[in-house]
Amino acid sequence: MNIRRGDTSTLVVTGRQLAGETHYLLVFQRVDIPTLYQYCVTTNVGSASGPLLLEVIETDNATAVDGEVTLGVGDWNLTVYGQDNGTNLDAADADRTVWSELLTVDSDTVATPVYPPEGGGSGSAPDADRCRYIRVCGDPTDGQVVTYDATADRWEAADPTGGSGSVGPAGPTGPTGPTGPTGPTGPTGATGATGATGAQGPAGADGADGADGAQGPQGDPGPAGADGADGADGATGPQGPQGDPGPTGPTGATGPTGATGPAGADGADGADGATGPAGPAPSGTGLVSVTGGVLDTPSTLNARVIADAAQLRKDLKVDRYCGSVTADQNTSSTSLVDVTEMSGFALEGSAEYYVQVNAIVTTNATTVGILMSVNASAAVTSVELATTYPISATAWTTDRISALQGGTLPTAGPGLTTRTYTITGKVVTSGAVTFAVQFRAETATQVTIKRGSSCLITRVA
Repeated sequence: MNIRRGDTSTLVVTGRQLAGETHYLLVFQRVDIPTLYQYCVTTNVGSASGPLLLEVIETDNATAVDGEVTLGVGDWNLTVYGQDNGTNLDAADADRTVWSELLTVDSDTVATPVYPPEGGGSGSAPDADRCRYIRVCGDPTDGQVVTYDATADRWEAADPTGGSGSVGPAGPTGPTGPTGPTGPTGPTGATGATGATGAQGPAGADGADGADGAQGPQGDPGPAGADGADGADGATGPQGPQGDPGPTGPTGATGPTGATGPAGADGADGADGATGPAGPAPSGTGLVSVTGGVLDTPSTLNARVIADAAQLRKDLKVDRYCGSVTADQNTSSTSLVDVTEMSGFALEGSAEYYVQVNAIVTTNATTVGILMSVNASAAVTSVELATTYPISATAWTTDRISALQGGTLPTAGPGLTTRTYTITGKVVTSGAVTFAVQFRAETATQVTIKRGSSCLITRVA
């Protein structure tokens, strides 16, 4: 049988649990160090009728009375004693010897535990194991101490006291120990089975008939009988004379209007009217367009093309907005603020936009982080953006933005070394909004969006 260090093991012991036997004392003797003994007290977690299942917890700093024991890796002799209490660690005070066997303790490591453990459980040999020496009289020497050599199968001279002096006189006989307590009363036996029912006795003889009693008084009248069935209907009488005519009823509602008749033929065209005078010409020089039948103010070709191109992008749903930082923008705010030249973009409702931000950033120190995010003037349907940002002068990390003004606040940055910060992904609007790119500092320390940073917002659906 094996026990593994640091685990709970269940020892299977052939035998059964006797009445009054509540605990089991386990004595472990190290095979290669016979003077090393370890103890623990445990209980049977199996059936009382056997086999016994004894749980042992191998641990450093074991508490012996809690079923714990400290064992080193190697072979151990185990002796199991039955007893009626959970605190006795003396095999001499146990009730009986139950089982003995050789077991092995193994482990992934071979570190030797510290003995004795803090919870107790170490000790000397039980009395039964201490009888290693005998004192003999006669040959070879009167009073010599000898010990048995199992390898040589013989008795040899020995001195278990380790001294070379003469043997002292025998001590006086100790007083007789007190009588042990009376064992517990055994359990009450089971109640015997109920005996069989006896046979039916014979029936007794019939008694004599009694005299007739006097006639009783007349009873009350019974209830009235049910009504008889109805008689058949009489024959129908002759028809009476016709009554006077009733008054005239009210006039009925007007019926629905009839279908419209076919349209008449078109009349002849009238004569053309006289031509009116020419209207006033718009002021200014340039291209003229008409809006709702009214001449617009003349504009330059460049302005006209820009306006028409913007309208064409909206009609084709390929709106594009560009923003570029022309001068460094600093902040020490710990709340998100707009990047001035990356804000104010008018996005239409029920539309999807691809967002791409390429920023160049610095922080006042490498221990200060910078966060970039996005915001809108009203709620949007969804935000799904990926960011890559610097956490030192040589390292970057990634994050996900799934809400307006979202993102994880970094706790480190590139310091005064310029590094890139990118945001890419999609924003879906529900209504028209004004859109902006924002940034903030981790602490009230300056962070910077550098000149040359840019963003591109393109409508894709």
